Parts: sequence; structure tokens; C-alpha cells
Amino acid sequence: EALLERLYKLTKLEDSFAINAVSLVEGQPRTLGLLEMLQVYLDHRLDVTLRRTKFQLNKAQDRLHLVEGLLLAIVDIDDVIAIIRSSEDAAAARTRLMGTFDLDEVQANYILDMQLRRLTKFSTIELESERDELRERIEGLTLIVNDKAELRRVVSLARLTRDNQWMYHSRFTETRLRGHVAHATTGSRRHGRQLSGARRNSFRSTVSFDELLIQEMQGMNS
Repeated sequence: EALLERLYKLTKLEDSFAINAVSLVEGQPRTLGLLEMLQVYLDHRLDVTLRRTKFQLNKAQDRLHLVEGLLLAIVDIDDVIAIIRSSEDAAAARTRLMGTFDLDEVQANYILDMQLRRLTKFSTIELESERDELRERIEGLTLIVNDKAELRRVVSLARLTRDNQWMYHSRFTETRLRGHVAHATTGSRRHGRQLSGARRNSFRSTVSFDELLIQEMQGMNS
């Protein structure tokens, strides 16, 4: 117990600090407890993830709609080019494309806005592959939007991924006690640097920081 008391007194094994717990919740300042603070943060992450997923879903659906239009037109690409070149203006070309290939206005405008040389370079295989990828992506995004359990899983997984990236590199800490040197390695990319293999191996036989600290405290008690 005496050793534990000295550890509390002389080290950061136990520490206390003050925080400003006033936060803006739905535009109103509130003083939050720890549980409330965590809940507000979690709700915020869920809301941000949901809004981002809906945005990505809309973008994917819009792109799929255009790709499906290209697939309809590319089957008879020569007829598409002939219609565009023989039409008096863009409005006439759009009307003829919509009637001939069963396109809607958005798809027809996308084809008309594209350069003919770019239009002729499209590959049916590539477009079909993109279409299949978009459909799979839309299915996954739709699941996140409609299933709260899946949304929570995505938020949790994203947090773990960020933590893993943040803690990827090693940090080297050196502590000196009565002429001895203790070395401790922790994961921190922000504050540290990566040690070379030879230097890292040279510290494996070094007495640990915990052992030195206990020896130091025992010496103070004797």
C-alpha cells in the first residue's frame, strides 16, 4: 500500500483534471455529464454517417442512370452519331434520341453533351462492369440507410479503422532513474518516430520501466 501511495503521488498513475462540460446541443448550450456527452457524440456520428451515406447513394443512383442510358445507346452507336449530326439543333437531336432509344431527357442530354470521339471510345464490357459495381454499391448503401443496426456497425467500424491508423507507428520513450535507462514502446503516430530494427532489438534486454520504478520506490522506503 505504501508503494501504491507513492505511485499515485509521484507518477501519473492517477490524475485529476477539470473540463468545461458546456456543449451546444441542438443549438442550445447545456452542461453535460460524461454519459450525456458520449450519447450526444454518438448521435452526431450516426447523423453525419447517415447524411453522408444518403448523399453517396444519390450520386451512385444518378451515375447508374447515366450508365444505363449509355448502354442503350452504344448498341447502335452509328445510329446515335448519325442522329446527332443530321439534327438541326440540340433540341431536335434530344427528341430523336429519346424516341429512338427509349432514353429520358437526362440520359439524352448526357449523350449530347459528350464529345463524339469520347462517345465512340466507350466499351460495352466496361460499362456493364461499372453498372454491376454501382448496383452492388447501391444495395450496400441502401442497407445502411434503412437498417439502424447496420448504420451503427458502420460507425463503429469507421472509428476502429481511424484508431488503428492513428496508433500505427511506434513511439519510443526513455525514462532515467538512478543511472538506469528504461525504455517503453507505445503506439503513437502523432508524437513519435519509427525505430530501426537493430536499435529496437538492442533494447529487448533492458530492464523494464515498471521494474525500475518499483526499485526506485523500494529504495525510497528503505
